[in-house]
Parts: sequence; C-alpha cells; structure tokens
Amino acid sequence: MFIFNLSIFLVSITLLIINILGLKYKNRVPNIPEAKIKASIFGQSKKIENERLLNPYPLKDEKIVVNRLMSLISDHMIHYLPPDHDRIPLTINWLLTFLSFTGVNYFKFYEFYNGYRAIKKEYGLCSQIAVTIWYFLRKATIKNKVIRFKGHVLNLVEFSNGEIWVVDGDYRVIMPYDLLTLCKYSEKLVNQYYHDFSVEQKNRLIEIYKGKVEIISGFNMNSRLYFENFIFLVKWLIPIGFIAYSLNNILSFIHP
Repeated sequence: MFIFNLSIFLVSITLLIINILGLKYKNRVPNIPEAKIKASIFGQSKKIENERLLNPYPLKDEKIVVNRLMSLISDHMIHYLPPDHDRIPLTINWLLTFLSFTGVNYFKFYEFYNGYRAIKKEYGLCSQIAVTIWYFLRKATIKNKVIRFKGHVLNLVEFSNGEIWVVDGDYRVIMPYDLLTLCKYSEKLVNQYYHDFSVEQKNRLIEIYKGKVEIISGFNMNSRLYFENFIFLVKWLIPIGFIAYSLNNILSFIHP
C-alpha cells in the first residue's frame, strides 16, 4: 500500500511539474515551413504582441470592432495544419494529449475554442480562425455564428441594427451581405471581394458557396468552449487532489 501511494504521489508531482512548465511554454509547432509563414494570403503579416489589442473597448462602433478584430486575428494566424496530427503538447494539457490517442479526430486535430489559447498557438485552418473570431466577437457581445460549407468555414455577424456581414478571416475578406445573398450570388460576390485570387481559386470558392452550408449552433460552440475550460481546470485539480490524498496516506503509514 505504501508503494502504491508513493507511486501515485510521484506521478501526480510529475503532472504538476508538466503543468507548471506549460505556463511558459509556447504552444506552436516548431517546424512550420517558412513559405507558409510568409504566404501573401495565408501567412502571418503581423503578430499580436499585446493581447490587450483584442479588447474592443472603448470603441463603440460594432463595425469598427469587427474589422479590427478580423484584421488582428487574420494577420496573426498562419493557415497551416501539421501533416499527420495536431495534438496538444503535454505541457499545454496532458489530458488533451492523452485523448488525442483515442482515435477521435476531434482530439487528434484539436482546435481551441478559447481565443486566447488559439492566439498563442498562432496557426490553424479556416475553422480555427473562424472559431477564434467567434470567441472575441462573443466577448465583445457582438452576435455571430460559425458557418461551415463543404471546404470552407466563415463567420456570420449580426449587428444590433439588423445588418448582417459574412466574415472570412482565413482569406481576410468581409462581405456586407447575408448568407442567402452569398449563396445566391456567389459568382458575383467572389469576383468582387476576392479580387487578388486566381481564376482557379475563385471558381473553387464559387462552387463552395453554391453548396450545402451548416450554421453551427451557439449551444454547440459554447458547449465546446465550456468543455475546454473544464479540461484546463481539471488538469490542475487531478494532480493536486492525488498529491494530497497520497501524501496523507504516506504520512499515516510513517506515523500511524
């Protein structure tokens, strides 16, 4: 029994040290190709050195807030996904690391729902960028939803005056139209707003916007965010709880 409790104590101490190391660890894949980082559309044109810039206040105009947040996030995030997996490192969250080996793609290619964690990660596909924009617009109390086409993910922003914008953070494009208009006039809008793209890229987007679209519910998004925050709390509670439990048993054995 003593050996068992000692083992629990040592494992828990190890997990606690891993957590502490993660406080200073930069959560970024170290081998992103330089061409990906400096890509004209998908690269990183300007890093967010000060996270306070993501705070929309004291700006009052919702449209200025949306433009500002989209630009900050899009310029900072690199469009990239590691070829084999996107597992969260042990030092960031060892629970998510273990879950990534369950075979569930949600954990194997994990995307952060907490925008601050995504910003520190610095990379992701269109879905990660859309979720990051969703998080900070939500924080700014601006209504928005994540919309998923087969091949692309964007944000649908609804302003307090009823106006709707489609925000494409991955391509750094804002279209001041609703979803129905985008789907119906995709050819016209793509040619108008994606003017730096090749004919092939435009044609691909036109076909995407003509296809099936899914609006991700707020319940779904918030549930994933709450789950993530819970997992990041539990990664501390588990080792601390087991350290207290095993240490108490060890001391009881030594001093009955």
